[in-house]
Amino acid sequence: MPKKILIHSLVFSPDGVSTAYLYNDIALRFQQAGYDVRVLTTSPHFNIVEEQIREQPLHWGVWGIYRVSSYHGIKVYHVPQHKFKRTVFRILGFVYWHIISFFIALFMRHVDVILSPSPPLSLGVLNLILKRLKGCRVIYNVQEIYPDIMHLNDGWVLRMLKWAERKVYNKSDAVTTIDQVFHDNIVGRFRQPEHLHIIPNFVDTSLYHADIKWQGVLNEAIFPQTDSLKLLYAGNIGKAQAWQPLIDLAVRTKDLPIEFFVIGKGALRDELQQQIEEKQLTKIHLLPYQPRQLMPAILSYSDIQFIFMDPQMEMQGFPS
Repeated sequence: MPKKILIHSLVFSPDGVSTAYLYNDIALRFQQAGYDVRVLTTSPHFNIVEEQIREQPLHWGVWGIYRVSSYHGIKVYHVPQHKFKRTVFRILGFVYWHIISFFIALFMRHVDVILSPSPPLSLGVLNLILKRLKGCRVIYNVQEIYPDIMHLNDGWVLRMLKWAERKVYNKSDAVTTIDQVFHDNIVGRFRQPEHLHIIPNFVDTSLYHADIKWQGVLNEAIFPQTDSLKLLYAGNIGKAQAWQPLIDLAVRTKDLPIEFFVIGKGALRDELQQQIEEKQLTKIHLLPYQPRQLMPAILSYSDIQFIFMDPQMEMQGFPS
């Protein structure tokens, strides 16, 4: 019987965000290596891509509790989740997902390894309980460092999260992180530093390569062919990034042939949109997430890719 790996992740296909795409590829590679792979995740709610949902339809497994789908033959369990605007509903939905996913995993037979990415940190704690009850191994993949990224002042919430972080780092069978900077930032938090490993995030070279052209691929109503210098950011529009430098730069270069393309969603997207409108920054194009297959052409279309990181993130050892 092949070893069974359970990927326990907040996002997975057909959700159309970067962590989902990353773990889609990881799941497929495990499958190709001969493992029996299962995925436990949410229903699409971060970036709903209708084409991907048509290719991977969801059906009720237990009505009202969870749906199931098949990703290239990999069985995926989806606990319903919505992107509520009100904080209280988001919290309730988050708690609901933890409870339901815990019981689905608990009654899943013959699980050898549970792999989960951060965020959320709470998922790592949940998997430690499953480890004890099921006798399996647990691997925690640090994609973002919590609670550091949350900018919390000292208080009971921060102390609770720090306790959870220590438990997850020191009770997991292995912890992986994505680069040397993250490794150096958290290695001092381990009683046994040898349990921390660096596995860089990868690039699909069949998708991204040097010969990509954007002409005839992109919608020129959105990505016009001009002589302007084109600067691009694609990703989360959140608190880890600093958006005021972008606004200031756009104000100072209003009369120059420079355009800015910001692609994505996040907690600060509405605030950024408001500043763009108030300052009449018509050369900042704020766009929703784009289909994955278009991203190589979008990168080819741009002249420079940028990211402004919040100074606090750099002080805490995050890549800048």
